[in-house]
Amino acid sequence: MIENILNGAIRPSQNRRDTGQWVLPVSPPSEAAFALKCIRKSVANDFRAAVAALKAIGTGESWISDTELKEIASKTGSPIKYMRFSVARMNRWLASIEAYVAHLGRIDEFGAFGRDAATYTGGIPTAFILAGDDITVAPWMLSHAILAQASAIIKPSSVEPLSAFLFVKAAVEKGIRHLNLLHLDSSAEEDRGSIKKILESTDQSVVLGEDATVARIYGPLPFLPTHKAIPYWSGRSGAILFPDANLPLAARSIVFGATEDRGNRCISTKKVFAPRKMAPQLEALLVAEADKLKRGSPLDEDTDIGTLDVAARQAAESAAADAEMLYDRDLILARSGERSRLVCDEVPYPAVGLRYYDTEDPVELANSSVLDSPSKRALVVSLFTQNAATFQAAAARLRAYKVVWNTPTSHLDLGAAHQGMHLFLELMRAREVHA
Repeated sequence: MIENILNGAIRPSQNRRDTGQWVLPVSPPSEAAFALKCIRKSVANDFRAAVAALKAIGTGESWISDTELKEIASKTGSPIKYMRFSVARMNRWLASIEAYVAHLGRIDEFGAFGRDAATYTGGIPTAFILAGDDITVAPWMLSHAILAQASAIIKPSSVEPLSAFLFVKAAVEKGIRHLNLLHLDSSAEEDRGSIKKILESTDQSVVLGEDATVARIYGPLPFLPTHKAIPYWSGRSGAILFPDANLPLAARSIVFGATEDRGNRCISTKKVFAPRKMAPQLEALLVAEADKLKRGSPLDEDTDIGTLDVAARQAAESAAADAEMLYDRDLILARSGERSRLVCDEVPYPAVGLRYYDTEDPVELANSSVLDSPSKRALVVSLFTQNAATFQAAAARLRAYKVVWNTPTSHLDLGAAHQGMHLFLELMRAREVHA
């Protein structure tokens, strides 16, 4: 049973609410007040202990069971095949966490982390407001909180709260006591008050969700000047094909990147800029790749797409209203204009806007498509060209946090920067020492 976890202990709830998918604890304001009290008294400890705890969780590979994965798959529609792959990738990263830390800095003889002639200090009171249903987003973010030893209050996603609960439970069993999990319903007035109080009373916050959600949470809050906000905006990821692109490879990568885990991730491929003269061949290849996808139950071992959300489908149809439909069978492929919503907005559905170019600069077209976004950058852009110099020159000009070469945007590297930052470094403060 999913419960709150406060001060290193599971707190059984007296009252519960049924979301239609999950039965979750009701958290009165007293629980939020207790959570705030817990994080204020928490202090950072030896960085080596945090690394050891995360390594043990990854090596053990037991923080979530296959039965629990199937439960999440049945309730979210995420394919079980993808979920197993994602959890296995997460466990490998955790098991090798020492190498990740060593790549970014060093742990000294006192157990402190340092890089670039600075020592980092953690333990800072932090709020995590999480949304979405990707199986490893919450565990990944909370791993960074453990590394930073951030004394945190976590509001997990109500769409998929189980992975966050199980991961915090596993961390507690490894001696981590500074993560406090508190289930709150953002649609309930009393809980919105608790969320507001938590955000106002912490020194920093991480908010994950759609752009409108992030803006709604941060917009009305009178933060202190010292509060550090770390928003995770939508991705608007996409691909650029140059005239020498390997079209079969590009088509496979686009369809995979657009549909992996239902195409609702910030690194899902949402738009493609390609030379107009290659349109007939590219479209034929895209349709052929799309037709290969296995549709079916998310519990089917071979399913590629899974169950798609009705509201997400409606959003995709609205975004594609000004586009010319090319393919619509779970995946939407549509010829789109430069300012089409399929090209400029983030759609939580497998939908790709194809924007063809003639003499225009495709890099400038891609940059223009993100100018109205909060970060004014794409999260990931895939470049398809057989020329290394073309790739390097284009990557240098792109407004994107990450640029990859001849590979799907959705290929996630947990050890790389996400949205241009390593989260655990953002959750700490650099301390200069001058002898």
